[in-house]
Amino acid sequence: MRAPLRAVAALVVLLGFFVLVLALTAGLALFAIWLFTESHGPASVQVGLAAIGVAVAVGAALRKVLKVRDEPYGAQLLRAEYPELWRTVDELAVAADTRGPDDIRLVPEVNAAVWEDTSLLGLRAGKRYLMIGLPLLAGLTVAELRAVLAHELGHYSHGHTRLSALTYRATAALEKTLEELRGSLVGWLLARYAQLYTLVAKASNRAQELQADAASVTAAGKAATASALRKSSALDAAWDKYSEAFVGLAPEAGRTPELLAGFRAFLTEEQNQARLAELEEELFDAEPSSVFDSHPPARVRVAALAQLPDVPPMTDTRPAWALLGEAAAVPRLEQELLADDLGPRASWPEIVELAGAAHVTGNAGVLAKTAVDGGFATTGALTELLGVVRRGQGAQLVAPLVNPATPPGERAEAARQILVQLLGDTVLALLVRHGKASFELNWSGPWVVRDGDGDELEVHQRIATALAGNDHDGLRDWLTGLGVPLAEAVEQVEFAPSTEVLGIFTSVKSGEGRYDLFVCDNGLLLVPVQRAKALNRGVSNALGRTAKREADRVEALLEQGFGPQRDRPDSRWIGIDEVVSGKLGPRPWGWTADLRLTGGELSVRSTTETTDHGEPYEGIGALLAHRAQAAEATAG
Repeated sequence: MRAPLRAVAALVVLLGFFVLVLALTAGLALFAIWLFTESHGPASVQVGLAAIGVAVAVGAALRKVLKVRDEPYGAQLLRAEYPELWRTVDELAVAADTRGPDDIRLVPEVNAAVWEDTSLLGLRAGKRYLMIGLPLLAGLTVAELRAVLAHELGHYSHGHTRLSALTYRATAALEKTLEELRGSLVGWLLARYAQLYTLVAKASNRAQELQADAASVTAAGKAATASALRKSSALDAAWDKYSEAFVGLAPEAGRTPELLAGFRAFLTEEQNQARLAELEEELFDAEPSSVFDSHPPARVRVAALAQLPDVPPMTDTRPAWALLGEAAAVPRLEQELLADDLGPRASWPEIVELAGAAHVTGNAGVLAKTAVDGGFATTGALTELLGVVRRGQGAQLVAPLVNPATPPGERAEAARQILVQLLGDTVLALLVRHGKASFELNWSGPWVVRDGDGDELEVHQRIATALAGNDHDGLRDWLTGLGVPLAEAVEQVEFAPSTEVLGIFTSVKSGEGRYDLFVCDNGLLLVPVQRAKALNRGVSNALGRTAKREADRVEALLEQGFGPQRDRPDSRWIGIDEVVSGKLGPRPWGWTADLRLTGGELSVRSTTETTDHGEPYEGIGALLAHRAQAAEATAG
């Protein structure tokens, strides 16, 4: 079936859902009237109420959906500031025989997307938007980016975006209706129909992607198109690593980073290049395929390119960011993509130097505070800490710092690793204070620590070896030789237990409320969705807006940081020590988690809007397994 016919079939099946709802409502109403005329009064009332319930559910769903209005997001790329990029997009639009975008946005994700703000159910054309991911500008060549942009413009030329407003809102109404009717016989029947629609709709989406790939070949040739497809998944993984390992240093340094130049340098570092090449092949071969996917696997799309007529290849191998020219507005764009004003703009070497020093000094302060509060030391000086370790009290010293979610059998090793890390950080903090150590940028690192002579300092490895062999005197002599002031104490820092967010379930239900559920290594956090939804600023590709909208909202939540989410007065934190037992089980449409707490019970269930980000299932399983092990250890 050709792509347009698949799209029509998907639309017909989607509209059939509402015809089915109307038929069920009318059928229930007529059945209620018949029961009443046959003197079945109580039964007629029950059936009549069911008919009213279905009608109210659909009305409520439509009311919610129609209130939503899509808004563009990202940093705007103005035509006057980026003429070469706009000339390229205009040229590709002409080649695709379509009207080009009216607005181009730079977004902080490995993605390119188009959408159109249409009206009258898609019959009246509206403003067109094109979104380009910043990582694509750093990771692709000009020829590869042309292929990507031509693919997106191909969605315009084939009319894929014209009815997107209708299908998007109708699909959202379908999901809301199912949520309102959850648990009823009518809801179960409609859920089965919704599965049929999903199969047809996703088949249409996949056909549209293959159709749009033809525009890529026309604009850039088969080689560049295939190369861009192969790179996408590896670039996504690289961007995640870069964001976590390097961009995450910026708040600690109090400086604003060069996002684009930094990612380009990260990608071109020798070790990273080799790993990305391996990862590209792994992901290309192993990408899963499902009838519920909106995009075919990259290997299927690359294979389909062979059936298309070839064109002279595009050989522009310049980095894609060359299309931005020499515009001084790049810093402005990057600033708009960052969640907060992080401070003055700085080079990556400066950010690493500042962040490294702040990191080890903070950790050293935590160890000093823990030692003093625990009665192990009077000032927290390094000589006192080494004495505690010599007396065999190292594990007791750092016991308050061991994550309570650590299984009992792993706590001793966790304590050893924490002790080595914090002792090493204390040594480095003192050396940095006296100008005898510095942090050097390492794109496969994020840093290397060097002494005053430029030699690499492997402090943590030396401490680990000494402690393993009980070589306390040798360790002290080595530290003295480095010039570490053993009698000095680092300023104490109040310890705030770290919480790692393992994953998030969006839009779950607990009681009558709707929440985002943060699954952490030491507990669960419920954040009311009503407040969280205000953070949503964007939509994405009209072929996958719902999932992208949720991803953007979750990204906004995470950018704010876990602490502010936990500190909200309307959020609820359930620490791991509060969990007595529980179970995670399937439901006809999703899952449910039932926990027994020290102060009551907690039941959480998925909804039709629930999506998972990260590894929340594994996180809940680990949490429950830990509580079971702790109970066994206590009983033993």
